[in-house]
Amino acid sequence: DLWQRCNALGYSGFLTVESLRAPALFAWAATANIGNSFFRQFARVPDYHGNGQHDALVRGRLSLHLRAYAFGKPRVFLGDELISSEVWQSAKAKELLFYLLANPGPATKERVMVDLWPDANTANANNNFHTSVYRLRNAIHPAAVVFDDNGYRINPDLQVWFDLKEFFDKVRLAQGLSAGTKQRAEALEDALQLCDGDLFEDFYSEWAETIKRQADTLYLSTLSTLAGFYAA
Repeated sequence: DLWQRCNALGYSGFLTVESLRAPALFAWAATANIGNSFFRQFARVPDYHGNGQHDALVRGRLSLHLRAYAFGKPRVFLGDELISSEVWQSAKAKELLFYLLANPGPATKERVMVDLWPDANTANANNNFHTSVYRLRNAIHPAAVVFDDNGYRINPDLQVWFDLKEFFDKVRLAQGLSAGTKQRAEALEDALQLCDGDLFEDFYSEWAETIKRQADTLYLSTLSTLAGFYAA
C-alpha cells in the first residue's frame, strides 16, 4: 500500500515531521479518507508545533541531551547511549549531523549536496540528501532536522553539546580576559582539553578539511599564547 511504498522509498520520516508541523492538515486528510487509510498512520503523532505542549513522544527524545564529539573518531551519544553505526545506517547520515552542527545557520539543500556529494550528479545527490536526512532523523528523532528560512538545520529545541563549538566558545571567552593573567591561561588550557585527537578523523570532504584548518590555526595560536605566558 501507499504507506509501505513511502517506507521503502524512505519518505515516511519526512511525512512524520510534516505531520508535526501541520497536524490539522493531516487530520483533515485522514478524516476525508484520502489515500484510503494512509493518513491515519499519523493519527498518534504529537502536535509538535501546536500550543507548545509536547506529547510524550516528542518530549521523550527531544528532551534527551545529545553529545557530539568531533575531535578524534566522530561519535554521538543520545543521553548515555552511543548511536551505533547500525542505527546510523550510513556514514553520510552521521556526517550530515556534524555538517549541520558545524554550520549552524540554515543550509540549503543545494549547498549540502555540493559539500557532501560533490562528485554526484544532481539526481543522485538529491536522492543521497533525502536518504541521509531520513536516516539522521530516524537515528535521533523525526524532528531532529527542520526546514527553516529556506534551509535545513538541527532543531533548536534539541539539547546539543558539541565539542567543536565548545572549543571555539571557550577560546573566545578566554581571549576576552586580561592578557598575561593566570585566569586567561587556565581558560585556554580548559579549551585545549577538548582537543582529544584529530578533528573529523573519518570525514574527508572539503567542508571538513576547511574547518580542520580553522581549528588547527586556533589550536596552534592558543598553544603559542600559553607558551608565552609560562615563559614570562
